[in-house]
Amino acid sequence: MYAIIQSSGHQYRVSPGETVEIGRLSAKVGEEIIFDQVLMLGSERTVAAPAELQGVKVSAKVVAHPRGKKVLGLKYKPKKYYRRKVGQREDLTRVVITEIVAP
Repeated sequence: MYAIIQSSGHQYRVSPGETVEIGRLSAKVGEEIIFDQVLMLGSERTVAAPAELQGVKVSAKVVAHPRGKKVLGLKYKPKKYYRRKVGQREDLTRVVITEIVAP
C-alpha cells in the first residue's frame, strides 16, 4: 500500500517502513507526526478516488534534521569581470513512515 502526501508545498509518495526527507518541520527528534493531507491512496491493483480519502492519515516518526547538499549558483557578465558565486543548503527533516491509517 502507498499514499501520496503533501507537506511544505511538495508531494511525496510514501509507503510503510520507508524513510523520506522532506522540508524542515518544527517537530523534535523522536516525535510522532501525522500527515492528514493525503492526495491519493493506492495498492497493487486499486487506487482510491479523492472522495474516498476522508479520514485517511499517514503517521511518521522524526529521525533526524539533516541539511541537504550544497547547491551553487554563479552570476556572470561577459567582458566586465563580474563573477559572483553563491551557495545554498536546504534544511530537511528525515522521517520514517510507520503506518497508513484508512477508515
